[in-house]
Amino acid sequence: MSQKALPIVVGALFLLATMMGAPMVHAKRAAPANIAPIIHKGIKYVSDHEKTPGKFIILVKAERLSDGVVLWKSELYSISYDPSLERDAQEVYLSSMILKGNRIKTIDEKGNRHIVDIRDGSVLPILFKSAFGS
Repeated sequence: MSQKALPIVVGALFLLATMMGAPMVHAKRAAPANIAPIIHKGIKYVSDHEKTPGKFIILVKAERLSDGVVLWKSELYSISYDPSLERDAQEVYLSSMILKGNRIKTIDEKGNRHIVDIRDGSVLPILFKSAFGS
């Protein structure tokens, strides 16, 4: 087969497979947002996640830059997987993370807000939407 004929044959095979109802391969969800680490007073704060057999867990970690020691790791939320659904469709990642004073404020893909105190990693309740600030 000539080099010129190969793209035509591949295109024809693709068209034939489509017409015959062959399943198309595609991504199940968009890639999560790339959350940049926050560097503040020698500490790096990063968003992270863990996947266990039954859960998807979203975390924020504090790591000392000078020696890489993890100072704390806080769970913001976890999602128990429903075995009847695709796992990746159930995962909800963080979409933003900012530092305001002594607090890291995050928003996840569903718009839920979370606050972490950077002094000890405690996750604080949001009592009113105005507590999150702008």
